[in-house]
Amino acid sequence: MGVEDPSGQDGDGIPSWYDGNRVAKARVLLVGAGSLGEETALALYGRGFRRVLMVDPGTVGRDDIGHLALVGEEDVGGFRSEVSAKNMAASTSCPGFTYHVGRVRELEGWNFEVIVGCTGDTRTRLFVNGRARLYHIPYVDTAVDGKRGKIQTVLATGPCAECGMNRFRTRGLNARPSFEQPAPRRRVDPQTAKVVASMASEEALRIACGRQDLCTKGVVYYDGADGSVRTISLNVDPRCSNHEGERWKQTLKSLMQGTGRL
Repeated sequence: MGVEDPSGQDGDGIPSWYDGNRVAKARVLLVGAGSLGEETALALYGRGFRRVLMVDPGTVGRDDIGHLALVGEEDVGGFRSEVSAKNMAASTSCPGFTYHVGRVRELEGWNFEVIVGCTGDTRTRLFVNGRARLYHIPYVDTAVDGKRGKIQTVLATGPCAECGMNRFRTRGLNARPSFEQPAPRRRVDPQTAKVVASMASEEALRIACGRQDLCTKGVVYYDGADGSVRTISLNVDPRCSNHEGERWKQTLKSLMQGTGRL
């Protein structure tokens, strides 16, 4: 009798825990339809996801041609989310890729199994992170700046995306990754976007199949210049507004152990 590979891979490279029906039925909120968002949409489709709502308020510019995987010259001036979702649905014959033109904070319903963030706007990422925590929806936070990328999976317990941002903020602006700084960001490197999108879609797959225990812990950083990957451990930030309940539990636990202070 064989022992199951902890990574979940069988001889064909398909995870033994993969459930195609669950993945196809899972509702995914994809925030951002830029270079990273489009690559993530393609990666999600490749993993078996068939119900994806793409949200982005921006429009396709002429300088986007050649950098966005799902748009062409005829799409210049159109809304990114609409153009990307329609072209995705047309090319894959999958009508489940839909869109919302506007900001994610305009959404009224948050009935999703997983959220994947692909936006470089820090305020939007913090808003989505907060909503994910509020509605107990697993959230995969990603960002790419030039050839550098990051990914963090936020679950019901443990540190959230804001905890990670706060950690770098307290260490000083110069110690923070470039995509966490308010300075202008560099154009997304296509290959880096593909790698980060693949990692994000894999995290979403684990979540959709009920294997959150296999999700990556901490914050993963990818450097497209040399192909290196490093993971930084992360703890809950006691100052984070998304963890008030956990702070009270920790305080109560400390008091019961006789080590807490009022």
